[in-house]
Amino acid sequence: MAADADAPWASLFTDDDRARASARLGAMVDAHRKEQEVVEAEIVERDRKIVADVSARRVVKHKPPLTPEQVQTMLHERAAQRARDT
Repeated sequence: MAADADAPWASLFTDDDRARASARLGAMVDAHRKEQEVVEAEIVERDRKIVADVSARRVVKHKPPLTPEQVQTMLHERAAQRARDT
């Protein structure tokens, strides 16, 4: 709110207020981005475990394990499904 120098309420804030608000907003955006990266890494790791489990279950059933191409396809499909769900 304070960072918007063109807003009708801009006269209520000083340039110093706007600078501090912009810096704080930047810090908040960076923190959120880092949190999202951690969440995404955890999701990708979970997907890899799921795909590995699928491959292991195939071996138990005396079928060949997933090929690297099948693994990549499954990972891409899981990522695409997440993108559609959000």
